[in-house]
Amino acid sequence: MSAALRLKQLLFIAAALALVSLGLVAAFSPASPARADDTAPCVETEDSYTDWVNEGDQIRTEENNAPGTDGDLVQYVFVGETAPEIITPGVTGGHYSWTGGNRGVGNPPTTFPPADSVNWTKNTDDEPPGHLISATWSGTPGTGLHVTGNSPTNASWFYTVSSVPAVTDTDFLWQKQVRTLTEGVDCPPPVDTG
Repeated sequence: MSAALRLKQLLFIAAALALVSLGLVAAFSPASPARADDTAPCVETEDSYTDWVNEGDQIRTEENNAPGTDGDLVQYVFVGETAPEIITPGVTGGHYSWTGGNRGVGNPPTTFPPADSVNWTKNTDDEPPGHLISATWSGTPGTGLHVTGNSPTNASWFYTVSSVPAVTDTDFLWQKQVRTLTEGVDCPPPVDTG
C-alpha cells in the first residue's frame, strides 16, 4: 500500500473518531437538547404584587365606611367629604301678620311666609300683638295659618312658622386602587431514581 493511500486512511479514521467524540460530548452535555431529562432547573419564588394604582373616578358612600374590598388586589383610600348639599332649606321660626289686603274669615290667604314676604309681615312678638292663641283657628293650633275674629270681609289672619333646621347630605369620597398578583413557583420534590 502506498504512503499516500495510507495517509488518506489515517485522515479518514481521525475524522470519524472526531465526529464520534463530538456526538458523545453533545449527548451528555447539560445544555444538550438530546438529553433524556431535558428540563430547566426549577427555581422557587414567592408571590409578588405590583404597586397600587389609582383606578377610575372617586366612589361616594353615604356613610364613612370604605366600600368592600377583596383584600389583596383592591383597596379604597379615603379622599375626603363633599360639601354639604342642601336637601331641604332651613326655616326660621316666627309669627307673621297678613298685610296683603282685606280677606274675610271665609277667604283665607293662599300664600304663606317666609316664601311670601310681600303680603306677610313678620311680628316682633312671639304671638300676634293683641291676639291670643285661643282665637279662632284654621288649621293646627300653634302652627300654620290661623285667624282671629269672624268678619266676613276683613278678618285678622296670622301665620306661625316653626323653626326647622336645614336638611343636608354629605357624601364620603374614596379612591379605588388596584394591583396585580404574580403567583410564585413551587418546585416539585426531586425524583428518587435510585
